Amino acid sequence: MHKIAKVAFDDIHEVKELLNKTWSDTYQDIYPSTVTEMARTVWHHPDLLLEQSKNPYSYFAVAKDESNKIIGLITLHIDKEGEIFLTRLFVDPTFQRKGIGEALFLSGIETFSEAKKVTVEVDEKNIKGFNFYKKHGFKEVSRKEEEIAKHKANIITLQKTFNT
Repeated sequence: MHKIAKVAFDDIHEVKELLNKTWSDTYQDIYPSTVTEMARTVWHHPDLLLEQSKNPYSYFAVAKDESNKIIGLITLHIDKEGEIFLTRLFVDPTFQRKGIGEALFLSGIETFSEAKKVTVEVDEKNIKGFNFYKKHGFKEVSRKEEEIAKHKANIITLQKTFNT
């Protein structure tokens, strides 16, 4: 059993640890060490994570197991037009394929019930992520090449539209 709650100040360092662990598991064979280092030092910096947790237009939540250990997390942002941008969805590798990612996703969608659509970008080599989104009704809308820490990545944009 797991519980989902908005990330709290006391969660930030554990969130960083989970991000570093899941980032490595997901991207170690996709990105060079320069990108991983940027993720660890910049994108997963505790000050940035804390700032993101306070954004009123974001939903930053964690899933915790019965021992209160963080096993997954999600970050969504909503814009003025009612579009959600899913920027982060990670589940500890030992807890994947147990419904935690789906539960996190659904909790975020419920938070932004007025949303018309949700958009996510995924590296084309992140097969697990791509398959998760396709399974949950996302459709590919575009592809682009993006430079991340001097590494060229092929990014797929996926969207899911809601009936309003």
